[in-house]
Amino acid sequence: MRRLSIAFSLYLVCSMTNAKVWVEQRTEYYDIAPSSVADIKQQLREHSPVTQNEQIFHGNTQWTVEPMFQLYRANGLCRIMHVNVRLLTVFTLPRLANEDEADDDIISTFTTYVNALTEHEQGHHEFGKQAAEAVAKRLTALVPHYQCEQLAKNAQQEAAAIIERFSDANKAYDATTGHGRTQGAVIR
Repeated sequence: MRRLSIAFSLYLVCSMTNAKVWVEQRTEYYDIAPSSVADIKQQLREHSPVTQNEQIFHGNTQWTVEPMFQLYRANGLCRIMHVNVRLLTVFTLPRLANEDEADDDIISTFTTYVNALTEHEQGHHEFGKQAAEAVAKRLTALVPHYQCEQLAKNAQQEAAAIIERFSDANKAYDATTGHGRTQGAVIR
């Protein structure tokens, strides 16, 4: 199994007063080489590196939200400034290693499937993006505190709670969509 990692984008999602959200996306591909349309599903099972709870999945999205900020003291109070939130999203998707040799039915079936799978995985990324934006917004709104250490602790707790909320929504999205089946990510 050959894996290739391709970094393909870094962009600024939003910039609000005193806060920026930076998004970095990367896709890691695993190769399959089906000899027939019927072989696509077997190849996906055999070569997918994505397993959760002893179950094999054909695609995956992992996102990480990393809040960063500076503290400054003025007039006896500590405040948060220069909030930067980084969202790193790593997609894992299949690709045809034998596209040059595969017949049109294999290519068409695989392309339809992987497009639906990619759309589903983009939905997971959206939860990460929403989490990053919510963290940035919340951190810029934190009330100043007379102790910088306490303000930093409050900020970390608030960020963790927001990330957990969106992580739970991310899991519910899989339950609601049947891991993408309701969105057409089904290979028969």
